[in-house]
Amino acid sequence: MLSEERRFRVEVDRSWEAVQAIAWHYRRLGYAVAIPEPRLRPSFDERAGYGDDFDIAVGERWRFEVKWRGIDFTSKADFPYPTAFVDRAAKAAKTVHLLAGYLTVNKQLTHAALIPAHTRSRWIDRIVTDSVKGYRLHVLECPLDLATIKPIV
Repeated sequence: MLSEERRFRVEVDRSWEAVQAIAWHYRRLGYAVAIPEPRLRPSFDERAGYGDDFDIAVGERWRFEVKWRGIDFTSKADFPYPTAFVDRAAKAAKTVHLLAGYLTVNKQLTHAALIPAHTRSRWIDRIVTDSVKGYRLHVLECPLDLATIKPIV
C-alpha cells in the first residue's frame, strides 16, 4: 500500500501527463498554451496553500482545470457513468468563475470530456466516500449530456 505522500506524487505525475496531452492537443490546433509552474507541497502536513486556480490557459481567454481519470472512454456511449466528476465542491466554488471549463482525460490520454463552466447550475452536488482514502467528500458531478467528448490525439 502506498503512503499518503507517495500516492499523492503518483497522482500529480498522472495529472501532469494529462495536462501535457491537453497542451499538445491545443497547440496542434494552433492555440497558444500556457501552463502555470507546478507548486508541489513539501509534505502532506504542509499542504495548505498549495492548490491552484487552473491547470492550463489556452489562448487569451480560456482557462481549464484538467482531471486525469483512470477510466476508459472514447465517447458518451462508452463512458462508464451517467455523470462526469467535476471537482471537490469547495474548490469549484473558489475557481469555477475563473474557468472556461473542466477537461476530464481518459486513462489512455487519447480523449477528453469537456465540461463547460457555464453549465454549473445543472451540476449535481453529491457526498461520496473516497475509495482510496476512505473519507467522505462533497463533490460536484456533471450530467453527461452537458459534456462533449472528443479525441485529443
